[in-house]
Amino acid sequence: LLLTEEANAFLHFGCQAEAGSEWECPEEPIPGTVAFGDGKATRAQFAGQVRTTLQFKSKTCPGAIAFVLYVQGAGWEQWLKGSNGADFGIGLKAGGGATKSSEPGAEVAKNFVDAE
Repeated sequence: LLLTEEANAFLHFGCQAEAGSEWECPEEPIPGTVAFGDGKATRAQFAGQVRTTLQFKSKTCPGAIAFVLYVQGAGWEQWLKGSNGADFGIGLKAGGGATKSSEPGAEVAKNFVDAE
């Protein structure tokens, strides 16, 4: 996907007790994010369309996050998801790690890190 300069890219995510569970907003607000209107998802805008950071305190860190990418331009929008329309997922702490349904997210995370 080639983005025009005016396009805005967002990480649209939900916190999960463990991979595959229901999406929830973070227990505590995360700087640079806004709650989405459904009460379950939160959004973080990518700076320069390429980077965003989520920081959780250890006591409120979810077991995993599930996410999709949302891109919005002048008069258009696009949702970017994994294979078969699945959410991406990343395990964040012991006990909440990736399951088979979220393995594509682990590969995405690795690609993000390798690109640095």
